[in-house]
Amino acid sequence: MDEIEKLSEQIDMLKKKAFDLDSQKAMHETTIQVEDVKNSELRNEMYQLDREVNKLQEQYAKLSEESRMLETRMKNESMRWSLRAMPKKPKS
Repeated sequence: MDEIEKLSEQIDMLKKKAFDLDSQKAMHETTIQVEDVKNSELRNEMYQLDREVNKLQEQYAKLSEESRMLETRMKNESMRWSLRAMPKKPKS
């Protein structure tokens, strides 16, 4: 009878240990799911920010090109006005 009681206690202890491990497993699975949701949300936010950065880079490139063209036009106009302001050589 003594051996049966020992085995019964071991079975109960192992069942308790299995229950504890199942509880930990469930807790970890829940934690993983929560972290997966957070990761997904962060990925979406990164995607939106990346799209916004690309849009702003396109606007920057367009404005830089417009600025370059205006500077070139202003230099050309300035040169024309300088040439017009130069005294003309008298005809001999």
